[in-house]
Amino acid sequence: MSGQIQIDLDELDRFIDTLKQFNARYEDNVNQLVARWQSLLDSWNDPECAKFLDAEGWLQVDLELRRYLSQMSSYSFWLQKKAEPLTAYRAGTSAPTPPAPSPTPPMRPQPRPVERPELGGGSPEIKIS
Repeated sequence: MSGQIQIDLDELDRFIDTLKQFNARYEDNVNQLVARWQSLLDSWNDPECAKFLDAEGWLQVDLELRRYLSQMSSYSFWLQKKAEPLTAYRAGTSAPTPPAPSPTPPMRPQPRPVERPELGGGSPEIKIS
């Protein structure tokens, strides 16, 4: 090994940009899906609603979708932090030094279940802060 880093920084930058765009579209799609689910839940007021919409199962799916988004956002943040010293070295603005550990970005709030008395109290709504 020569001790040199061999990477196409332009390709890395394109990958990071694509990942960020994907995460933004994914987050928009998840938010739209949650809004549609909430709208359906609000408009359907009989006992079959809880059975059909499986509120507890939906909450688990929603949490997993958001967990994935959080992990991907953390990964793109981490990847960009790792690329910064390499980009600076290529530009000649600093010597190559190992990047310092950086904090992960703040976690997004998780949906909170809210009781729905009109459906027997067992079907939660999703409220996103």
